[in-house]
Order: sequence, then structure tokens, then C-alpha cells
Amino acid sequence: MLTLIKNLVAILKAHFGITSIKSQKGVTMVEYALMASLIAVAAIAVLTGTGSLSEALNAAFTSIKDAL
Repeated sequence: MLTLIKNLVAILKAHFGITSIKSQKGVTMVEYALMASLIAVAAIAVLTGTGSLSEALNAAFTSIKDAL
């Protein structure tokens, strides 16, 4: 997964012509955006893969409520 992120960042660097050190702040922002989007996609896949989304959320919140 880390290799995938590095490859995507390299593609974005090449596409936008990012070569200077001053541009590293933007690259870091792109990396965080990619990670957040991958986490969101993974969470949606897990929740929808177990049945309906509302049932999965209900089960998760019920288990949290019971633990508290």
C-alpha cells in the first residue's frame, strides 16, 4: 500500500512538475489526501461488504454503547 502511495505521488509530481524543495508542503498535502481517501474507501468497502450500511453502523454503535 505504501508503494502505491509513493507511485501516485511520483505521478502527481511528474504531472505538476514539482521539483523544488519549496513544493514539499504541497506534496505532503497530496499524500495526506491520498491516505484519507484510501482509508475512506476501505471503510466503505468493509461496511458495505458486511451487509447493509445501516445495519453495520447500528451494530458498531450498539457494541460501543454496550461497552460503555
